[in-house]
Amino acid sequence: MTKTASIAACLLVALLATVGQAQRRESEQRLLDQQSLSKNQSDSIARLNAMLIAEYVKRADALAAKLESLADEAGRIERATLVLLDSDRGKRLATRDEAVRAFVNFDESPVVTASDVETHRARVEPLRQGIAAYAPLPRIFNPAKAPECAQLGDEEAWADAAYRDLKERQALITALVRLAPQNLATNSLPTLRDRITELKSTMIQEEVAAVDAAREESRAAGIEEKAEAASIRELEKAKLDAANELRLLRLELEKARAEFALIEAKRRAVIQEIETSVDNKNLETRLEDPKVLKKLRPFMAKGYWQPGNTSRADSLKKGPMSFSALEQFGALNGGHEGLARLLAVANGTGMGNLNNQRVRYNIPVTYTGTYMFRKHIDTDRPKWSYPKDFHNLSAEQLIEVQEVQDLLIELGPTMVKKGMLAP
Repeated sequence: MTKTASIAACLLVALLATVGQAQRRESEQRLLDQQSLSKNQSDSIARLNAMLIAEYVKRADALAAKLESLADEAGRIERATLVLLDSDRGKRLATRDEAVRAFVNFDESPVVTASDVETHRARVEPLRQGIAAYAPLPRIFNPAKAPECAQLGDEEAWADAAYRDLKERQALITALVRLAPQNLATNSLPTLRDRITELKSTMIQEEVAAVDAAREESRAAGIEEKAEAASIRELEKAKLDAANELRLLRLELEKARAEFALIEAKRRAVIQEIETSVDNKNLETRLEDPKVLKKLRPFMAKGYWQPGNTSRADSLKKGPMSFSALEQFGALNGGHEGLARLLAVANGTGMGNLNNQRVRYNIPVTYTGTYMFRKHIDTDRPKWSYPKDFHNLSAEQLIEVQEVQDLLIELGPTMVKKGMLAP
């Protein structure tokens, strides 16, 4: 090699090194920018979730107050109804047939009782406490996954319906009472209860009479039909022939429709197969990402223990964790409970002290009634090193665990197909 060629080679090496350093600096800057953007987004989500938590707690308080008022209203209506059944005012009201009939309909329709309201009222405070428990950790709050939020909405809907029902009943009772004559002696009058019983009996008798009349009418019509049968047999035969021809035409039409439906179903099946193939390919591509594989390593690594087992010896075959065992153990459930159970599976010291309970994953050692956990029973697979007390985890750590849970839910079935998780 000549001296000139040697110098050129050195310059080329230096130039490539400079370009490589510039590219690395640019890549590092992009990573820093992405991390900063991610932190800002996380902070915004946390602030929004904090406001949502406060709003749900406020709704729970308002619902509790509303149910308390409804319980009082239901009790008043029940007492007012019982008083009318046997009182002088009820006797006067019983002189009006339309009022008695209205009370019969009122008596036979479903009614919201004070006991019903108290049952729903007892459910609200646990829901409020469950939602308020997210306040210290707003980043992991998700109304769509928190079961307390959906249950609170159901209770609000029930309270609204109960409010409308009670208002309608109160308005009906008030209107009926106004129909009663005010200055009528009641000594010889039957009670409202007696009139209601009498009207119900009359209604039953009328229904029986109507059924008997319908039967008699049907029998008479049958006699007339027999008299006319001879004259219309030929007409019926013509109708039958026409009906047979129409039936054949309809069969041909249905056959054509069935063939078209089969072709359409095959076309849709091909489209669905293509879409499914694309979706599966996207999921498989995600499973090639080293960052994703690193997060899922505690579940992909081979071992003997499976979630829910109390011993490594429960399984004789070494392999990855079972996706169905993770589901049955509750490690993929929403809310704090699901995260705690996932930590119990993959954390080195297990996980305990969630709502004053411990999530048991192996055999505990008992000291004076308190569960103290040994090292995780699963010694074959790598484990996380988070604190064993759920409430000692930082918000960032909980977000990391939530991300792993989301990955397992999304990619679990594909991992089973590829043998990365056991069925």
